[in-house]
Amino acid sequence: MPDKNLVMTLAKVLIAAAWVDGEITEEEANSTKDLLFYLPQTTGMRDMKLTAQEFELLEMYVDTPVDNAERARLVADLQDA
Repeated sequence: MPDKNLVMTLAKVLIAAAWVDGEITEEEANSTKDLLFYLPQTTGMRDMKLTAQEFELLEMYVDTPVDNAERARLVADLQDA
C-alpha cells in the first residue's frame, strides 16, 4: 500500500503537469482538485484522507505556476518515493 508521502508527491506532479503549458484553466484546476480529493480513496488509503493543511499546500501548487525546475524536482521526488 502506498504511503501518504507518495500520494502527496504524486499529487504535486499531477498539478505540475497541468501547468506545463504555462497556465491552468478553471476546468483543469477543478478537475485536479477533484482528483486530489479522491486520490487516497482510489489508492486503497480510505483511512488516510488528506488533511486540511495538506490540501492547502496542494492548492498553493494549483494557484501558483510551476516552472520547469520545480517540475523536474517534483518528478525526481516521485521517482525517489
